[in-house]
Amino acid sequence: ETRRNVLVDGNNLAHRAYYSFVEDRMKKGKPVLCSAGGFPTGMSYGFLTTLASWIYSVPRASSVSVFFDGVPARRLALDPGYKSGRSPSGPRMAPVPSGPSFTLRDGQIVSSELELLSAILLRLGCDVYHSPTEEADDLIASFVQARPGETHFIMSADKDMFQLVDDRTVCCRPDHEGFFDSERVTQYMLKLYGAPVSPSQIRMFKALTGD
Repeated sequence: ETRRNVLVDGNNLAHRAYYSFVEDRMKKGKPVLCSAGGFPTGMSYGFLTTLASWIYSVPRASSVSVFFDGVPARRLALDPGYKSGRSPSGPRMAPVPSGPSFTLRDGQIVSSELELLSAILLRLGCDVYHSPTEEADDLIASFVQARPGETHFIMSADKDMFQLVDDRTVCCRPDHEGFFDSERVTQYMLKLYGAPVSPSQIRMFKALTGD
């Protein structure tokens, strides 16, 4: 059978988990989840809980790969203001200065919650991809393009992933039921923007609208 790859946009899911299980709890005056030594674990708990609820929607998955952001060096070289308006809060792969560390049972020391999450995912049998100079969505695109004969299920709420959808690749968006194939992407774009934009047209559409 054709391989069926589950591709998880790690930072996208991590941010969702961070705002649901960390920031929202802080706003409500609830204690943030952490280890006995004070190492934060709320985002990791939310990430793994959400991923577990998604994974069963993909029948006969061959593998689960999780992709994390690096600094987008190529994009910043073209536009130094790329994503400069984004909030600096949220999960990062780099350790928090002067923050607590956490030692796993095998002796590995992690200094950020994303490092902890990566270690957990590897121990669960997932493949973890991270490049210090590339974003997760670019890594996912490279993964899909390098394996044209395989089936891909991309788990992300990022609409940029729509441009990868074809007869072998679908998007699984957590805020919608089911999968987004080419037809559903076109209908979604029509509802959202008033234009029936197909997956193959999304890159040009976003460029023309200044995104």
